Amino acid sequence: MRLRQALDDYFPDTPVYLIFGASEDKNIPGMFAEIQPKVRKMFVTRADHPRALQPEKIQELARQAGIPNEAATPVEAAFVRALELSEKDGSIVLSAGSMFVTAEVMLAWKKRKQ
Repeated sequence: MRLRQALDDYFPDTPVYLIFGASEDKNIPGMFAEIQPKVRKMFVTRADHPRALQPEKIQELARQAGIPNEAATPVEAAFVRALELSEKDGSIVLSAGSMFVTAEVMLAWKKRKQ
């Protein structure tokens, strides 16, 4: 997985707060197997998209992968929660899984900067 490699290359010793949501057709267990060693905590959310998987289903997969997590919806709430924790310990805030979730994170970032 390129994301895991990029984190290892550029931020080898920095844990991640992961904002994650995905569509039903994605290989979520495969994604979690790759990223699990880097994740301090995952904020499971759901984009405003008809194919988005319910957070409860993603949380169960995260538990099976050994990833600490909490549900936070809407996406902006997940972003705010991750930023709060990151500001305390310097971890990276990362959005992954669905481009729809990442688009909503980007909107929340712009809103925060205004």
